[in-house]
Amino acid sequence: EMTLAGNVYGKKDLKRLLGEKNRCFIALREGGLLFESDKRGILPLYSFIDKFGEEASGAWIGDTVVGRGGALLLVKARAGYLYAGLISDRACKILEQAAVPFDYAERVPYILNREGTGACPVEALTAEIDDPDEAWTAVGRFLDDINAKGEV
Repeated sequence: EMTLAGNVYGKKDLKRLLGEKNRCFIALREGGLLFESDKRGILPLYSFIDKFGEEASGAWIGDTVVGRGGALLLVKARAGYLYAGLISDRACKILEQAAVPFDYAERVPYILNREGTGACPVEALTAEIDDPDEAWTAVGRFLDDINAKGEV
């Protein structure tokens, strides 16, 4: 449990907060809401880690979708807990190996792209990457590329 603005929150509240606040990503820490976003994809998680660095360690994360790339970034951030609306088998394996506690609403073999025609680009991008720092660099390049194309 953690206390935020006089309210005591349990891990199960992350799911409720995502829905109530209509957010895709929420990061909680003892003492308050650290970060929230209504943007989809890996950008909110990447932005959170980029902004908070070491302070991200131990944060409770609520994310609507977590694939392999997201799981590697959560390991890099040393997240204290994850609640995912949708998570891939590959993400679960990474989180289990790194001993990051997590819960989810739905588990799937892999995350689909937004069109539903194949694997999510970040899932594909990190398919052969096991090192969280390497994943961080690859995801950063990916976000720079799509930002340059105006797709974020």
